[in-house]
Amino acid sequence: MASSSHPHISLLRAPTRVALSFDEIQQQIINYRGAPLIVIGGPGTGKSTTLVERAKSYIKSGVDPDKILVLTFDRHRASELNDEIFADSEQTTSGSLVKTFPALAFAILRLHRAHKGEQAPRLRSGPEQEYLIRELLAGSHPENTHGWPTHLREAAQTRAFAGQLRDLISRAIENGLTPRDLITLGTEENFPLWIAAGSFLREYLQVSALEQENAFDPSEMIYQATRVLNEESAFLEDIRARHQVILVDEFQESDQSHRRLLDAIYPNELTLFLDPDSAVGRFRGADPESIPEVFDRYRSLTGTPAEHITLTRDYRATQALNMLTNEIARGFTYSRMLEHRNRVSARVHLEAAQPIQVVQGESIHDEARFIAQYFQQLHLRDGIPYGQMSVIIRSPSTRATTLRRIFASMNIPVREEIQSLPLNAQSAVAPLITLASLSFALNRKEITPERVAELLPNELIDQLLLSRYGGADFLTLKRIRATLINSREADDSRTSYQILREFLTISMATADWSELAPVKRIADLITNGRKAARSGATSEDVLWAIWNSAKDEEGVALSQRWQRDAISGDESADRDLDGVLALFEAAARYADQRPGNSGDAFIRQLLHESIASDTIAAQAQRPDVVSILTTHAAKGRQWAVVAVAGVEEGIWPNLTPRGSLLGSERLVETLRAASAGNRTSREFQLSALSALKDDERRLFYHAITRARDHLVITATAAEESRPSQFFNEIVEILGLDETLLTSQHGAAYLT
Repeated sequence: MASSSHPHISLLRAPTRVALSFDEIQQQIINYRGAPLIVIGGPGTGKSTTLVERAKSYIKSGVDPDKILVLTFDRHRASELNDEIFADSEQTTSGSLVKTFPALAFAILRLHRAHKGEQAPRLRSGPEQEYLIRELLAGSHPENTHGWPTHLREAAQTRAFAGQLRDLISRAIENGLTPRDLITLGTEENFPLWIAAGSFLREYLQVSALEQENAFDPSEMIYQATRVLNEESAFLEDIRARHQVILVDEFQESDQSHRRLLDAIYPNELTLFLDPDSAVGRFRGADPESIPEVFDRYRSLTGTPAEHITLTRDYRATQALNMLTNEIARGFTYSRMLEHRNRVSARVHLEAAQPIQVVQGESIHDEARFIAQYFQQLHLRDGIPYGQMSVIIRSPSTRATTLRRIFASMNIPVREEIQSLPLNAQSAVAPLITLASLSFALNRKEITPERVAELLPNELIDQLLLSRYGGADFLTLKRIRATLINSREADDSRTSYQILREFLTISMATADWSELAPVKRIADLITNGRKAARSGATSEDVLWAIWNSAKDEEGVALSQRWQRDAISGDESADRDLDGVLALFEAAARYADQRPGNSGDAFIRQLLHESIASDTIAAQAQRPDVVSILTTHAAKGRQWAVVAVAGVEEGIWPNLTPRGSLLGSERLVETLRAASAGNRTSREFQLSALSALKDDERRLFYHAITRARDHLVITATAAEESRPSQFFNEIVEILGLDETLLTSQHGAAYLT
């Protein structure tokens, strides 16, 4: 049989679903009817599995699936839960049974506007909201119309300031504050920045209403939906009739605005599943500290408080891991709820050998190599698939890059699931955005040579030629510039960059491209982009014209090349294709939502983005790879083997105050505490610090409870880093000899 250069492709079938069995307490939850129910359980106690089975039980009992609503914390989780609920069912629904709170609010507002014959609402994305904020800040800069303090007027023009202002606005709207309320609070609390922010919020809402009357950011969407429900009783009854059953997954991730929306519509058949110790979204407004209030908040039709049931059997972790995580949970200070923290492992006879490794490396490189070697050992010796292993870090950092590089050097397949970069900062996407922007700009009538030089400065030319679309390296770039200089006529004084600028923007059909292939590739992309832009096309059309004509040095379409590389196991090709797919999804969504905007409006917005946009675009899936991700991205997931890396002071825990400049954290604390008006600034600082410590412990606790069989805790001890209090706490709990905690010894806690 002739050999083929194409990679071997096998059809992967979904594994046969195993029939689940439930313990007595879980079965009680599944069968419970007639009043609100609150289910509390720590990690691994089967909350999500029980929720899915409870939803199925309602459907089997004859409840119309369209009248069942499941709420969860993000869109990816919603998709997963919906698939699980209907995996073995022939039932169909008119839409997804599982929603996020913003999606529920959107559905409510859309129905309300349809009843009134008004235009449907649309959700304003995070990057779009920040872009609007930056435009308003720039427009008010000379006159300082909002009253920012003198020392902050220049800072108010930065992306960082806009990001903090966006966070403050979201927290204010979530809590139902008007601009006047925020100004009043600023006066009462002697916090002038809230006064200026209140003035800004007034303009922000006015401009938003005038220019984008049907667009709402998530916090506005929820606020407006709740307001409509509270003001229109007939519409409220209609919405209640549509939701006979409501189940809430990970209720601890909800904020107060979510809970107010739920207050308005919850039925008698309400079930909340929660674990306050596993909340990871406090930075987004999640309020796990107030969970005890929930017991009186939701009552039956007869007025009795909700029933509550606690799950304490841990079906995930081995006994050693269960013991360790229970001890870490004892360090929480924010809640008197204790029963769910005393989990008992159900895996009595399934203990892994050497389940816990605690290692101190001399450097990040040393740490990464130990983790990679340990994972490889478990894979080769014990047969654990790489897809059942993960490395969890506190936040995106160079540590992730080092881990990925070390794993790749040992031929361990890895996927970095850290979606922290906005589209304009992703290496595969940024050149497309730049080329599209150039295509629009170069077509304008007022274009001059001076303007071309502004649009294509020397550094940008280098970036385009060195990108994957140009395909040059630094040596090739140097040779190209030398070739251009040497080919000049004697009286030609142009620099190499001036010549390059002409080659890239003016048709040079007679040029000798043999030594200028990267220049030719970029010039062709600009030409194709300009052709598309001339026809009055949208940003999506211009981006597609550029992407569809992009080729590598062999003349193969980049789309085909990257697909081939991804199938062959190239993790970077996977990531690049995901980025391009997300770009086109965002472009299509923008065109649908703003059909009247100019063709390059989307591109101009992208160029100013500083935060990553949410996407549910399909991404390349490779099942047998190690995942590298943050603790936030690990929400709702588990692995046989988990390494928690970088448990160092200043990183984990990170006790740097959040939102300190504009006081978003202080605003939340003010609104949370009934006695906040009597607190001094020092008392606020102490309260915020205490909450921050608990939040960091929650993030760490969440990370270590993702493991089923093996857990690795690592840190480095170098000049600028040292193991943190969490690392030392684990050493103390396990009774380890600190002198042996090196990657050379591979210290282990043995059961």
